[in-house]
Amino acid sequence: MDTVTPTSWVRAQPLTPDPPDFHICDQYYGHGIDGTDCVRIAGELPTGANPVQYTVNTDGEPRTTLPMSVMIGTCRISIDVAGQYEPHSVSIRPDRIRGMAAFVIAMCVLGPRGLGGFVTFGMSRVVNLINQPTFIDGAYGPGASFLTATVSGPMIRNPPGDFDPAIPSMLSDTQNRRATASVPWGIDRIRLGASANIFALRATAMRRGQEVPWWFTPLLASDEMTYECDANLGSPATVDCTQIQWHQLGALSNTVQVGPGETRFLSSNTCNLALSATVAVTLTWNQIQTALAALLNLCVSHPLYPSQGGRAFFGHPSPPIGRKKEKRDDITGLNALPPHINMTVFQQFEPVPTDALFEAKTCTWAKVLGRLNVASCKNV
Repeated sequence: MDTVTPTSWVRAQPLTPDPPDFHICDQYYGHGIDGTDCVRIAGELPTGANPVQYTVNTDGEPRTTLPMSVMIGTCRISIDVAGQYEPHSVSIRPDRIRGMAAFVIAMCVLGPRGLGGFVTFGMSRVVNLINQPTFIDGAYGPGASFLTATVSGPMIRNPPGDFDPAIPSMLSDTQNRRATASVPWGIDRIRLGASANIFALRATAMRRGQEVPWWFTPLLASDEMTYECDANLGSPATVDCTQIQWHQLGALSNTVQVGPGETRFLSSNTCNLALSATVAVTLTWNQIQTALAALLNLCVSHPLYPSQGGRAFFGHPSPPIGRKKEKRDDITGLNALPPHINMTVFQQFEPVPTDALFEAKTCTWAKVLGRLNVASCKNV
């Protein structure tokens, strides 16, 4: 990484990112950073209102080469090109780079804790690419590259545009919003939902400080999740199940506890979601959303198969009991749930109880536990 030698100081003006570009502040990028040092660095970055061609990863002039890094005292500002395949050059206004750095300083460093953080520019290229009907996951060419401006402590961190889990998390949120706005039961909703699952899975598998890029492809050999579609669980309506998926789950980063004897139920008309565990387990709503979306895509709203309820759990499938079940593997839900957790989606034939204790005593739930046909509860 080239280091720019400070020259003249001109205060930089923050530029707020336009969605899908975003920023985060996190102590991983440093804390207790002196804002005065950072403001000085941003002011010493090159200026210019017209685009400049920056070469990428070459031995050219430091002030027109990326990555770029400047450090003064407790603060370092780094400008990086992110993406699976880097372009040979990038055209951008120097004032844009200065404004990105100034924005992170204003939002993160100048707070009471002096945190580091980063902001992106050009994420729309990635979003536009992954929403092309012909897109094949893993084929992120140079046209899907983008920039990050990182403000951190003196230690050089992994480039966040490649290795921070906030990138796939943002892409998952973007795809989820598009899925919500798409036509119910349409192929676009299924495609967008699957795409959201992939990025959510990658976000949960990544850790700051590890060199795992957001475009990595999970290995099939690591797929420990089982998805079973079972006609005995009835035919819950897609519209009811999506009400649970989009309106009843908690904030994705929040946690929920499930343990023995305390099954959690979420219900909407004909669709019921049950979470149970053999030992006390804490998991995030993001994990639940990822597994639920995969289960709905595979069993409830599959475009080629009739609607069926289904189960999702960590481990190998159980022996067939009763009527034939179909197991449909789906790597978008790879390891979404931890061991000891079971998720079941089934058709609710009786009126939905208002209390989980009463739901656990219904005919329908007894049939689910016994792996019997829930349709026999129609006239109960």
